[in-house]
Amino acid sequence: MKRFRLGMRFRMLAGLLLVFAASAGLLAVLLGQRMDVQLSDQIQQDMMRTWQDTNLYARQLLIAGKYNNDGSGLENISSGLSEMLDKEGVYTICSEEGTVLAGKKTGDDAASFSPEDRQRLEAGKTSLKIEYSENDVCTARALLPVIVDGKTVGAVRIEADYTDRRRSGMELLQLVMRWILLALLAALAMSYILMGRVIRPVLQLSALSGRISQLVGEGRMDELPSPDERLLARRDETGELAGNFGRMIGTISGQFTQSRKDQKRILDLMQARQTFFDHATHELKTPLTTIKGYAQLISEDGGQDQELFETGMDHILSESERLHNMVIELLELSDRRETESRIRLDLSAVAEEVAGAMQLKANRYGNELHFSGKGDCTMTGQPGRLKQLIINLTDNAVKYGYENRPILIRTEGRGGSVLLYVINYGPEISEADAGKIFEPFYRTDKERSREMGSAGLGLSICRRIAEDHGGRIDVRSRDGKTVFRVELARGSEEEGDAAV
Repeated sequence: MKRFRLGMRFRMLAGLLLVFAASAGLLAVLLGQRMDVQLSDQIQQDMMRTWQDTNLYARQLLIAGKYNNDGSGLENISSGLSEMLDKEGVYTICSEEGTVLAGKKTGDDAASFSPEDRQRLEAGKTSLKIEYSENDVCTARALLPVIVDGKTVGAVRIEADYTDRRRSGMELLQLVMRWILLALLAALAMSYILMGRVIRPVLQLSALSGRISQLVGEGRMDELPSPDERLLARRDETGELAGNFGRMIGTISGQFTQSRKDQKRILDLMQARQTFFDHATHELKTPLTTIKGYAQLISEDGGQDQELFETGMDHILSESERLHNMVIELLELSDRRETESRIRLDLSAVAEEVAGAMQLKANRYGNELHFSGKGDCTMTGQPGRLKQLIINLTDNAVKYGYENRPILIRTEGRGGSVLLYVINYGPEISEADAGKIFEPFYRTDKERSREMGSAGLGLSICRRIAEDHGGRIDVRSRDGKTVFRVELARGSEEEGDAAV
């Protein structure tokens, strides 16, 4: 095992060395090319500046000497141009025909023009050639037309030596490469040390994974070990591997925990279903018992007691109405009312209509309904169900609020939502009750609710309608003031079946 570990380390080092060597070679080539490009750009800038200065100085000399703008004028000012060009290296001033007028190079080929050079001179264009040779020698040869007022009157041939600049760049490159090589050697040494630190924890993780596999197979989930904190704290692949082990252990434990939660949730749902069934049967049994009792009394009396007959019929009709309303509300909680078409409507108009219709009932308790709308409250929804939502909330406010107090109904458009507020003044709803009043058959005051004919389904229906319209409902009760807030999704016009 030890030889295997060391062999793995050396193989990794050999790979790193190969990568480092290739990278260093490629870097040297790229840096050398980059330096040559920069030198070439510098040479071009120098020659362009010399060309511009030559043309400007030639024009000034022609004007100052009042010479003609032609070959003879260039010949007259050649000595003046020579003074300016002395600092540029080896140069030759020649006429447009190729006659040498002045310069440091006066051989037979000093002013000879190749066909390509002559074409460029006639076109008023410069020519530049950069030559590299052994020992980092760099020579730039340029042919610069002398142009005055748009007319070519001659040319200047310049041969400049840039060897010193190139050698300075190459020396800098060599210095940089030495430092890079030193850094790579240091990196190799550090890699050799770090590899030993990496391989040792791998063995620890291997042993840990074997232990975990054994415990999982035995079902001893509570005994699953975690990776060592020192491994988790590492900022490398080993730390990542240890972290993966930790997450795997957490996932396994989480799955078992989730399965327990799911089991509890299923039991809670079954209990809730049984509770709903018990409440529903109890609420249905009460009016049926009343109807049956009075029906039996009337049947046994044979209609002789008129007062008993009238009282019994009133109770039978009252409980029948209550039973009917309860069945309607139970149907509302089911999916049987989901077939109503969705249209584009104005919730403010629906709320205002409900406020007007409910005013008569509010008057019986001395209450007055006030409606106000703010902003654009158009939305896509089921008008019948939204109307029922507002009626249920308003009816609740009338039933459970103080008498002779105002009840406020407000609508507000806000971004992609439409808000509805129903506000009344009355007994406060405790925080415990506020979280439960939207559950079916839940009533804060059971006796008072039964007296008012409530089965405890109205707010459950409101929540269902709000959720079916992409919204939610909540309640706040403080300082004798209760606010039911409904937020509904505005929806798009394409979702509606028609427009209102």
